[in-house]
Amino acid sequence: MASMKQLEEGYGRVDWSVRGIYQGETGWYDGRGTQLNPLPPGYRARELIALAGGADKILARAIDLQKMGEHQLVCELCDVVLEANSEDKLAHIIKANSLEYLAYATGNLNMFGFYRSAASLERKSAGLMPE
Repeated sequence: MASMKQLEEGYGRVDWSVRGIYQGETGWYDGRGTQLNPLPPGYRARELIALAGGADKILARAIDLQKMGEHQLVCELCDVVLEANSEDKLAHIIKANSLEYLAYATGNLNMFGFYRSAASLERKSAGLMPE
């Protein structure tokens, strides 16, 4: 029955609904303690970038990962760079390309739109689209 066409996740996703229900019932606190008083994301990101040897090394790895089809990881690595420096144009461009790939790889209408919109915002932040 789960393989029936009308039950495919074409509009939403089960994991999104489960997460929403869980957060609605339990609230924002995840139980890990770290989230009670977190540092600003940029503070942590700058430390991670320093440990990695610089943003250029992270972005070079992101490009390698793009070639291997690891687009979600590429986006997350670019986010670390962008948390430390929101003006990094190369990080915006690399992330936009992976978001575009993720958009066309999904069969979910909402995900397609979310990915495409996010890719457009990344290109705009890189100065590739008029404001």
